[in-house]
Amino acid sequence: MSWRHTFRSYLAVIRATEGDTASARQHVDRLRTVDAHPVLVGQAELALQRIDRALDAFARLERDDWGGIGVAATLRYGPLNDSRLLQPIRDEARYRALIRTGNAVWGLDPDGRMPEESGT
Repeated sequence: MSWRHTFRSYLAVIRATEGDTASARQHVDRLRTVDAHPVLVGQAELALQRIDRALDAFARLERDDWGGIGVAATLRYGPLNDSRLLQPIRDEARYRALIRTGNAVWGLDPDGRMPEESGT
């Protein structure tokens, strides 16, 4: 992931959280123009409360993308570690499927527990 794209995504989240949605949308549009990493686009869309767009972006994640801690942290704990931003999608089936994928890549049980904790 490009640091510039990461920075732009964070700016979009910050601007949206501050209520400056016009600026946040400009940052998201730019991220989409440069085909930024799906988690960067998704977290910015999520901050704008564009749930379907955020989930569509997250759905573009490849299995290999889960190898880095950044993807897992964003999808488990929220953009910039603000769990309130994830609240609108936590009950979505598409979100739960993403987390199950991440759990599988990390060698966890589908519910996120370590295999030895569940007895498997």
